[in-house]
Amino acid sequence: MAAVRRGVRGVPATVLNGFSQIFLAGGPWCGLLILVGLAHATRPGAAMAVLGSVVALVATVGDRFPGRRGGRDVTACPGTGEWQGIRQGLAGYNGALIGVACWMTWQETEAAVVATVLGALAGVVVTRLLTQLFAAPGIREPGLPVLTAPFCVASGLFAVLGAQYVPPEPVPPLPAGGAVTEAVEAVLGNVSEVMLVDDPLTGALVLVGLAVASWRIGLAALLGAVGEYLFGLATGQDPDKLIHGLLGYSGVLVTIALGAVFVTGPLWVRVAAAVVGLLLSQATAGLMVHLPVPTYTWPFIVPVWVVLIVLWAGRTWRAARRT
Repeated sequence: MAAVRRGVRGVPATVLNGFSQIFLAGGPWCGLLILVGLAHATRPGAAMAVLGSVVALVATVGDRFPGRRGGRDVTACPGTGEWQGIRQGLAGYNGALIGVACWMTWQETEAAVVATVLGALAGVVVTRLLTQLFAAPGIREPGLPVLTAPFCVASGLFAVLGAQYVPPEPVPPLPAGGAVTEAVEAVLGNVSEVMLVDDPLTGALVLVGLAVASWRIGLAALLGAVGEYLFGLATGQDPDKLIHGLLGYSGVLVTIALGAVFVTGPLWVRVAAAVVGLLLSQATAGLMVHLPVPTYTWPFIVPVWVVLIVLWAGRTWRAARRT
């Protein structure tokens, strides 16, 4: 019973950790700032995010209860024990994103609640399938993480079934301030749009939360947001979409993943991996517009998987040459 009570007391921190894991970070304070930022942009969306995270957490714990057979680690990052990973929020972050997406899709409480519960459960199933796939012989060597693929699959399924994704109304523009104001709004929008909202304050709170969790992750997120904005300017992308962060949010996650989390080694290797990932992200986004499903974070997932596979292949090739 004591263990159960400790587990129950740890639920709030675990749920908040799930919000920080959306950005591959950790810590309840980081998660709290992210949740507050999301609630500032959309309170119903934040409520659905909490619901989705809790449903995914409960479903994952129930599936992994001691004595049950089957199942490997439920982790976004390879090598993390499953119970430790659950406490770190790795069971809930996809459910949180699914909850926000369901609210943005239906924008009606009853339908959003039902969709969030079903979507979060579907996300747990997809997580388990991908985890088992990436642990299979011949596939596990690159150490591919699940990332936000369960969110994209589960939420995209609703779109395929006929639900129409309705983006939130853009927040009022910042007070007139010329190019500097637009740049700040675009950079912060790149961060906030990771959670499907366009709100500069949300983006600012997320950056603060990431800096609290890890200055490297916070810096990577900021550099990714700035880099995507500058790339958009240089390539003449749609200024309205650029300012509202619709073209750069995946790049924020790519920079965090490849510049601060998954890639090790000298700084130049991490920088090069992040730059290549950003270019691949733009290419993936260009391809996604031709598919009948929402783009979501596929332009983050695919480049990270590709870069990690290439880096693994390079290590394998160098090791073979030395033998």
